[in-house]
Amino acid sequence: MTGITWLHLSDWHQSGKDFDRVILRDALLNDIEGRINISPDLAKIDFIIFSGDVAYAGKSDEYSAAKKELFDPLLKATGLSPDRLFIVPGNHDLDKDKFDLLPAALTRPLKSDAEIQNWLNDDVKRGRLLDPFEAFTRFVTKYTGQDRSDYGSVRKLVCV
Repeated sequence: MTGITWLHLSDWHQSGKDFDRVILRDALLNDIEGRINISPDLAKIDFIIFSGDVAYAGKSDEYSAAKKELFDPLLKATGLSPDRLFIVPGNHDLDKDKFDLLPAALTRPLKSDAEIQNWLNDDVKRGRLLDPFEAFTRFVTKYTGQDRSDYGSVRKLVCV
């Protein structure tokens, strides 16, 4: 088969060091390790997309625990390095305790595309908008090497 093969996961919701999903994680890893029995086309996975909600409350300790409990074993099972893991933030990946730091203009819904573009295109405003993703951004940037994982990340991959 030619082309690319990726694994898509989401919604781990890590909630601290005592969070226990060993049974679920081990069943997932077992399926991934035996993926060739599901289909020979799955023999090689080119990259993984994790699309939101690594954490439960966007806290640093949740990301550290998710690295140990989910991502490290997942990468080992797929034979991939962290630069082949793309993590997109979800609503649980922001720290709601930082909402009080947001400007008043962000405490109400934005009403127009122009208003949204104003927040996204101004570097200072966008920085304020993304403040609640600080722990997420720090984790993903350090672990995967993505530059702006909280807002957008582009990486060119060569799949052989």
